[in-house]
This record gives sequence, structure tokens and C-alpha cells, in this order.
Amino acid sequence: MEIRAKDIMKLMDEWAPPSLAESWDHPGLQAGDPEQPVHTVLAALDLTRANLDYAMAHGIEMIVTHHPFLFKGMKTIDLRTQKGQMLADLLSHRICAFAAHTNLDTADGGVNDALAEALGLTHCTGLVPVHQKKRYKIAVYVPVSYEEAVRQAAADAGAGVMGAYRRCSFSCRGTGRFLPGDGAAPFLGEAGREEAAEEVRLETFCTEDEVAPVRAAILRAHPYETAVCDVYELAGGAGWDKMGRVGDLPRPMSSEEAALYVKEKLGLVTAKCAGPMKGTVRRAAVLGGAGAEFMGLAKAAGADLYVTGDVKYHEGQEAEALGLLVIDGGHFHTEKVIIPRIASRIRKAAAERGWDLAVMEDPAPTDVFSWC
Repeated sequence: MEIRAKDIMKLMDEWAPPSLAESWDHPGLQAGDPEQPVHTVLAALDLTRANLDYAMAHGIEMIVTHHPFLFKGMKTIDLRTQKGQMLADLLSHRICAFAAHTNLDTADGGVNDALAEALGLTHCTGLVPVHQKKRYKIAVYVPVSYEEAVRQAAADAGAGVMGAYRRCSFSCRGTGRFLPGDGAAPFLGEAGREEAAEEVRLETFCTEDEVAPVRAAILRAHPYETAVCDVYELAGGAGWDKMGRVGDLPRPMSSEEAALYVKEKLGLVTAKCAGPMKGTVRRAAVLGGAGAEFMGLAKAAGADLYVTGDVKYHEGQEAEALGLLVIDGGHFHTEKVIIPRIASRIRKAAAERGWDLAVMEDPAPTDVFSWC
């Protein structure tokens, strides 16, 4: 089976749906041909001159990054600039570039789950509400003898989850009537004769991301050649997709100990701190990249510590006013944790699908800042 760039793109979109991206963001295809055959993928935080040279030297056909290469719009492709030269190299070497950005910040198992894991946080919940999932009811009419098979198929596809409860559904019996026309091949009855059959109306529910797979699973399990499967949007929606995480540290720490702990776990040269360097730290909030604007939410969520990046002077003053210890781990160090996760996710999916695909990680990801 030949793997194409669009297959990897679909895989990434299933993990981090584009609907989770901020309105100002530009995730997705950055350059290249979705139909491009792919045998080797490189996972990286950024598309850089260094890892593009590496990709060209090693025959890599696709680079999947967190940060979009074309984050800001380009009106001119000037081959005298580095970005223009890189675009030319991408296209001439038939390397497809793809990015999952703020959608991967929010997605389950994405950047912020990786950051929380790196710091050993437990009992994590979301921090910043980003997107309220729509909720749908699905109703299907099915012969009594197929009720359990269809119910099982819907549940296996993710339907019927409510809090700690699974496989939730409702059913009632009635009479279904239909007249098969010429050319029909009915499961019950025959063409040209009206049929009355004992059927079950089976109802369940799911979120917007699950509608398509649940409906497809129901129709695969259903014996009718033309099944009635109704989908209704429910008022109120479901839960929220949230960016950032809040959880418990492995143990209570002093502020100084917490700063050294974060420094060690993220591989920082130095830990830039704001807010009170006193008291005990038990609960931490994290948001990779640049999340200083959300420190108020971190405090409201019960965090004693907030780890993010790109904290400015006046935001440090706000941390002091809130009584919240804020550690600026830098944009790079709070997000580089996603590189092995991208690689691992693609490798696992490739193995499950029987794809002959090699997945590599950026061999030398480097912060743009250095300290003297």
C-alpha cells in the first residue's frame, strides 16, 4: 500500500481536529502536494533551515511540525530570503510540510498533556475553554433481530458516553412500513408489495467528532439496503475542549524547590520566575508556548504554580499581585516535549495500519535564544 502525504495529514487531523485551532492560526498543509508518496516522515517543533537540509540529505518526503512555517501571510516569494529559498527547496525536493499548531495545544494527548507529563502532574483537568463540542442524538430504526448488533456497533464507535457511564441508549418497539420499488433488494418482503415489520427505534448520542464514525458503524451493521438514520443537534452542547492543564505535583515543594524541579525537568539553563518565592507549592498549571494572559485562570483553578513561556515584565507584576508563582520556561522548552509525541503517534498508527513508514525526530532541535 502506497502511503501519501494526505494519509498523514488525515491522521494528524483526527488527533488534533482543525476545529480546535484559534481563528488567527494557520495549521494544516504549509507547502507541497497531498498526493505526494511518503516513505519517511520527520517530526519537529519548527521547520528550520537545519532540519530541511537534513530532510533533503536523507530522502525525507514529509515534515510534520507544531509551528506553522507560513504562520504569517506571504505576498511575495523572494528567493533571496531564507524563507523563499526554503520554499523553493521544499517544492523542488518534493517535501510536503504540515503543521498542527493551536489545535494540537488543545487536543487530548497534545502539547499540554506532554508538558504536564514531563512535570509529573497527576489528576489533570483543562485550563482555558476553547471550543464547546456540539452534541447529537442519533436515532435509527432496525429490525428486532438486529437491535443488539446495531447497538453494539454504535457503542464500539464511541456513542453513548455520559460522564462515567458508557453504552447509554434507549429503545422502543413499533411497526415500520415500506413499499420496495422496482430494482430494490429488501431485507424483508419483496419489490412491489407493501411490508409491515416489527422494528426497534434505537436512540443514542455522541459528540460532533463522533457523528460520522458512529453513523457509518450503524449503517455497516444494519441489514437494510436503505436504512433510516436520523441525526439531531442537541441544545446545550457537550463539554469544552480546553487548552492548558492543571494538576497535582508529585509532592508538595517549596517555591525554590519547585523552580529547580521545573528547571531540571524541562532542561532549562535558568529558571525565570515571577511572583512570591515563598510558601508551599502543591498544584501546578501549565500552558506551553505563550500563555501569560491566562495566569488569572490558573490562580482561579487553584494552582500555586504556573509554568508557561514568553512572560513579559508587566505580566510578572501581575503574577506578584495574584500571589501566583510563575515560571517562564521559554517557548521552546515548554513545547519541544511534543516532538517525540508526534513521532510516536504516527509510528503507532502506521503499525496499526500496516504502513511501511519510517518516522524520525528532528535530530537537533535548538532554541533560538541562548544565554551567556
